[in-house]
Amino acid sequence: MMEMDEKDRNKFILICVVVLAVAYVGGNWATTQLIADALEYHELLPGRLFGHVFQPFAIDLWRSDAALYDAIQRTIRSYFYVAWIFYGIGIFICCLPQHDPHELARNGRLCQGRGHQKGRARRQGDRICRRAEPLQRQNHAP
Repeated sequence: MMEMDEKDRNKFILICVVVLAVAYVGGNWATTQLIADALEYHELLPGRLFGHVFQPFAIDLWRSDAALYDAIQRTIRSYFYVAWIFYGIGIFICCLPQHDPHELARNGRLCQGRGHQKGRARRQGDRICRRAEPLQRQNHAP
């Protein structure tokens, strides 16, 4: 992974925090909705927002009520993996390598084999490669 300057690092950390927060809430919400669906949206399930929609962390309410948890623990346990899939996707997105297109162009990797690109991506790539050509010649000069 390439080194990031302070501004880019802060932006990257902010984006990762947002992605992980969305993954956390989304994972809990998906788990809650799947469990509620498996229990046929029973009227005794707390945390209902409206209709068949429950709040994202209603599953925590269900776990904290001992009598309710005893009745539905098998269903809750059968859906534990759903939230972890969301968490894993969030972590994966944050761990994707971050590449600066200008750095790739300076190294010559971006400008090789670009014939398949069309439209805006092609024009933007051409612009980056034109700027990087003098730098490529300097880097590869004997």
